[in-house]
Amino acid sequence: MIKRRDEAFKAQQKQASQMKTRAKLKDGEVNVGCVVQIGISNYDKTKLDAPNLTCVVVEVTKSGKFRLACKVGVMKPLYGMNRMSVVKTGTKELLGLEDAFKEWKGMSTISEREAARRTSKIGGQRFIKWSCRGKCNTNSCSCKNHGRICTSHCHKGNNNCTNHD
Repeated sequence: MIKRRDEAFKAQQKQASQMKTRAKLKDGEVNVGCVVQIGISNYDKTKLDAPNLTCVVVEVTKSGKFRLACKVGVMKPLYGMNRMSVVKTGTKELLGLEDAFKEWKGMSTISEREAARRTSKIGGQRFIKWSCRGKCNTNSCSCKNHGRICTSHCHKGNNNCTNHD
């Protein structure tokens, strides 16, 4: 019985080693300074936002997990290889991640949702609807107050709005 368990354990270790080798060949070796992308949940982004968040690996833990930093902060969770894909074209300098790589210890820790909101072109997923009826040219309009452009989510049918593209 013990012999079979030892054989099963060795076979499982061999399979795990082969899986790691295949993953390294597919994605490449991930080290500190590599540029990676993580998928963003549809609940955390708008339809107009990119499906991925581009980050740079700033730390590899002893357990093999990766700490990532993007332009707006350091990601709160640690990530495994299954959540990341290596960006083969483009360096951290080219993608504007050099400052995040150098200054990550001084950056704030943020969640994926907050990173998606901060990198969004239109302000991220909105969970409340504004009911502006005016021209939206004063700070009484919440979008104008937050420095955002009004969208159809803010106020449907407001033809007076001047805070749009």
